Amino acid sequence: MKQKHLKVFLVLRAYLILASCTPIVICQDFGKYFELKAEKYSEAEEEYVSIAPMVMEKASDPVGRFIVGHRRRFAYLLANRTEFQRLDSHYPDTKKINRLYLAGISRNQKFKLYFNQLTGPARTPQPAKDLVTEEEIMKVASKFFFCSAVRKDNSINPYICVSLNGVKEAAFTEDYTVLEAICFEAIFEMIDKAAPKRA
Repeated sequence: MKQKHLKVFLVLRAYLILASCTPIVICQDFGKYFELKAEKYSEAEEEYVSIAPMVMEKASDPVGRFIVGHRRRFAYLLANRTEFQRLDSHYPDTKKINRLYLAGISRNQKFKLYFNQLTGPARTPQPAKDLVTEEEIMKVASKFFFCSAVRKDNSINPYICVSLNGVKEAAFTEDYTVLEAICFEAIFEMIDKAAPKRA
């Protein structure tokens, strides 16, 4: 898809989502929506424990359905704004791992604020007082594109990842967490739309 179309899509998508956000933090039972999955795997004759936050598929309330329908923005938030990396030491007690993870989320006031902003469209919308500019949207979105290789024809092989990207290195002076999550989702939606349909 042409660069102009991607730019217009990102701008419109971010405006629509941010316009639906409310400033009130609503406490949630995050265990209805998220879990920390822990698995043991082997690689090169070594055993490791892999832990990763996941969006749960079974939530049936309006917020839960909204989260499942917008999984990528919440996957970004979980991967980048929650603490889970050291919980693998409790394996194989996966119930304890999950309990500690959810307790950490519940104490995380910033996470609750981001969660509330990202789930705003699932509740009664209230227009936001401040909107981001097109320049801010493009500044944030550009940090997700990583050049993994240059092909023989001099074209770029792009790499886009929820955690391996240029966002941390950008050291933004503003807190763009919500915009980062929305841009990440919008980029993958465009990739999905541009991908050839399978028969």
